Amino acid sequence: MRVYESATGRLISEIALSSVMTGWFVPADRAWIALATVTPSVEVYSLPNGTPIASVPLGGLTVQIDGAPRGDRIIAHNLYTGDAQVVNTETWTLEESSLEPASVIGATFSRDGSLLATVGQSGELVIRDGTTFEPIRTMTGDGGVSGDTFGLLAFSDDERYLVSAVDGRAQLWDVASGAPIGGPISFGNQINAVVFPGTPAGFTGVDGDQIEIWHLDPSTWKDLACRAAGRNLTLTEWEQYGPAGEPYHRTCPQWPSGAA
Repeated sequence: MRVYESATGRLISEIALSSVMTGWFVPADRAWIALATVTPSVEVYSLPNGTPIASVPLGGLTVQIDGAPRGDRIIAHNLYTGDAQVVNTETWTLEESSLEPASVIGATFSRDGSLLATVGQSGELVIRDGTTFEPIRTMTGDGGVSGDTFGLLAFSDDERYLVSAVDGRAQLWDVASGAPIGGPISFGNQINAVVFPGTPAGFTGVDGDQIEIWHLDPSTWKDLACRAAGRNLTLTEWEQYGPAGEPYHRTCPQWPSGAA
């Protein structure tokens, strides 16, 4: 692995890994980089000079790592079994955690580190406290994960929404309620979509020879639907697609009511 200066492209250092890398994490202050390897272990190097800091042995097979933005802990999890271990970055040792067996094939922290989202072998998404990892709410899954694809997750920057990409489908979730927003979106021919955070969050996928970029921002959906339909919903459509429990009303003020 090589480290370059972003402004000039100048090579700063080279890092010689002991085995093949499977994942990496850099904290917000960019003081070091942690690399998951197939040994399996987490190898840590200072930035930008690449000096070795620590090597933390792990049990299990292929691992991926996700870290808290403040850089105090790293979650190393097995992509197949969902078992997870937590590395304390002050001591570079493993510590006890409340993460259940088979609960982490994918994980991500919110931007401020207050929340952790995990997806396990069962297909369930869990929103957790970002410090204790204790569950806050569980979002209903619809079956186990196949083992051929893995769980990818991303929070929106305002932490209102979560995007998940599991087993060939993406889904937008409301973080506060744990409810899905809309239906799942197929990736097309790509095995796994790539989720991204931001305002809004979203994902990219492949459909044939096209790359699709989905920005999942519910605040824009009403205007997009109005422009696409050129009219308001009918009463029948409202019962099927309208907000649950709300009486019929015009959602597109530029068009007449469809209640007649």
